[in-house]
Amino acid sequence: MLLPPVCPSPHTNMIYEKVDQPVEVLAAFRKDRAEPMTFKWGNRYYQVKKINLVHTEREGREKVYYFSVSDDTAAFRLSFRSETLAWRLEEMCETTLNRKRWGKSDTAT
Repeated sequence: MLLPPVCPSPHTNMIYEKVDQPVEVLAAFRKDRAEPMTFKWGNRYYQVKKINLVHTEREGREKVYYFSVSDDTAAFRLSFRSETLAWRLEEMCETTLNRKRWGKSDTAT
């Protein structure tokens, strides 16, 4: 079981949301690691400002890489599956101010 991502700031008005949706990712592959740089979820693009944590888990013979990343207003957990080469947005955490700006409700789904 995954833990919620670490939110990028100490705001008390943070909303955690499980997403579990496919995303398109622009990543750099450096030496022995991948680094997500930008991802597209829905009609929006998100620029990764910081990679906070990377860890792997095995699901059968497949290795799944998890990236906890953040931009200026939110934190995200992305996953990359080694067998299918598929990226997913697993979870996110954002300020309620940011949610209002993008027309979302204040309740987590």
